Amino acid sequence: MTESILIAIVQYVGAPIVAALLAAAGVLLKGRAHQREVSSKLDRIGRDAAVAKEQTTNTHHTNLRDDLDGIRAAVETLDQRVQPMTGQIRMIGTNVRSLQKDVGGLKQENRDDRKEAHDRIDGLAERMRTVERDTRRCPSHDE
Repeated sequence: MTESILIAIVQYVGAPIVAALLAAAGVLLKGRAHQREVSSKLDRIGRDAAVAKEQTTNTHHTNLRDDLDGIRAAVETLDQRVQPMTGQIRMIGTNVRSLQKDVGGLKQENRDDRKEAHDRIDGLAERMRTVERDTRRCPSHDE
């Protein structure tokens, strides 16, 4: 075989092979780009998962459920102690309202009494002025 025949065979057979190799290289390049994209996304997911784990990890030495059960029991105990007092608290409230009405009434009576006393004083002062005027006009006063 001559060199020109070998070149022709390589060219004839080689063209599809070169095309296949180029296609495979393109697929590999796309695959690598996709791999980098996937890797970047996985890195972000990993960081987000680490943040979520940090926020949800129990950092104290007791179980959260046990803590909540203890709090619930304490609230129930407190409720049992307070419940009997609610009637007494209502009664105290009623008594306070009644006392407020009584004090309001006493204040009003005091205002009324004060006004009446002022009116009497004003009346007496007016009578005294009248008596003084009448006494000055009286002929026996001049003698």
